[in-house]
Amino acid sequence: DKFESGTKSFRAIGCRIKRLMVAKECTTPSPEEMRRIIVDFPDVIVVSGGNSLFAMLRWQSIGLDLLIKEAALKGVVLCGGSAGCGCWFDT
Repeated sequence: DKFESGTKSFRAIGCRIKRLMVAKECTTPSPEEMRRIIVDFPDVIVVSGGNSLFAMLRWQSIGLDLLIKEAALKGVVLCGGSAGCGCWFDT
């Protein structure tokens, strides 16, 4: 799948990777698990492409936007490609 092929190079150099799937209610983890994945675990957060508006609205509805902000203030690097890059900006 795209996730496996897109993270292959990172794994090859020893990166530990966690996948967070929040587009659907049935795949969205608990707030505690999201905190562990977004704030406590990473040095880098990479967001894939897709629908920026949907992502932003979904993140706000589940509180993920606040966790990402907390991670950024802690020094976690935020990056991505296509919509995953544009989601970090508000202007």
